[in-house]
Amino acid sequence: MRKYLLLTVMGVLIVISLSACSANRAVTVDEGFWDDKGAAVGIVLCSLPEPEVTVKIGSTTVSRKERTYMMSRRYQQNLDHEPAIRRDQRELWHYLNTHEVKDWWASADVFAQRLEARGYRVVRIEEQIDLKQVPEYVPGTSGYAVKDYRKIPGVQDLDLLMVLNVQRYGAYCYYLDTYNIYTDVNVELSGEMVDLGTNRLLWRSPFRPGRVKRASSCRCAAPGSYHLMADELGSALGRAVLGVADDFFSGASR
Repeated sequence: MRKYLLLTVMGVLIVISLSACSANRAVTVDEGFWDDKGAAVGIVLCSLPEPEVTVKIGSTTVSRKERTYMMSRRYQQNLDHEPAIRRDQRELWHYLNTHEVKDWWASADVFAQRLEARGYRVVRIEEQIDLKQVPEYVPGTSGYAVKDYRKIPGVQDLDLLMVLNVQRYGAYCYYLDTYNIYTDVNVELSGEMVDLGTNRLLWRSPFRPGRVKRASSCRCAAPGSYHLMADELGSALGRAVLGVADDFFSGASR
């Protein structure tokens, strides 16, 4: 009985895993898109998720293992361990959570300008969307977006919609004992485009990470440098945006 139950659970987990992979699989731009220059293309940004701040602590004491602590609203923070460092982590998280990533609003311009140069009519949707509030879409077959983007306000007169979404962003702080040696910042971006008549998926990018490694201009332990970290996140976002844009336009004729 226990063996049968174990096999059943494993089967369910495999199905869930395959479904998740399918939902995140990259889809190249539908070839018919490049021939339809009369289409009105909307571009919308998703609201940013909460930041994530990860602290990794090494030690000059050989017998002491490295420790890793993550902080977002999903993780409970225990200040009994490494209280000074965890306070740095908490202060940085609150700063990032209350400040917009630099140039996030301008991300759509990269796509808009290149589409307009190819003759498409582009409409910028000014209000960001919260994906959690967009209804799920359950089609009878594959090839469709998992969210019903046809329900978004402002898209009724459009033919196609491009959605840009920051999957995650934040900082990685490395300490040696109690000294913050370096800081990385990271942004992961994805994009997709749907036919607003059918919600059919016409393109989905792979996740594109943008990362500024060992950003010397900012430290997790120095609140006075947090504004510089916001700039570094903007640079990381810029790299991710260019990667997603290159993926989208890779199939276009030169």
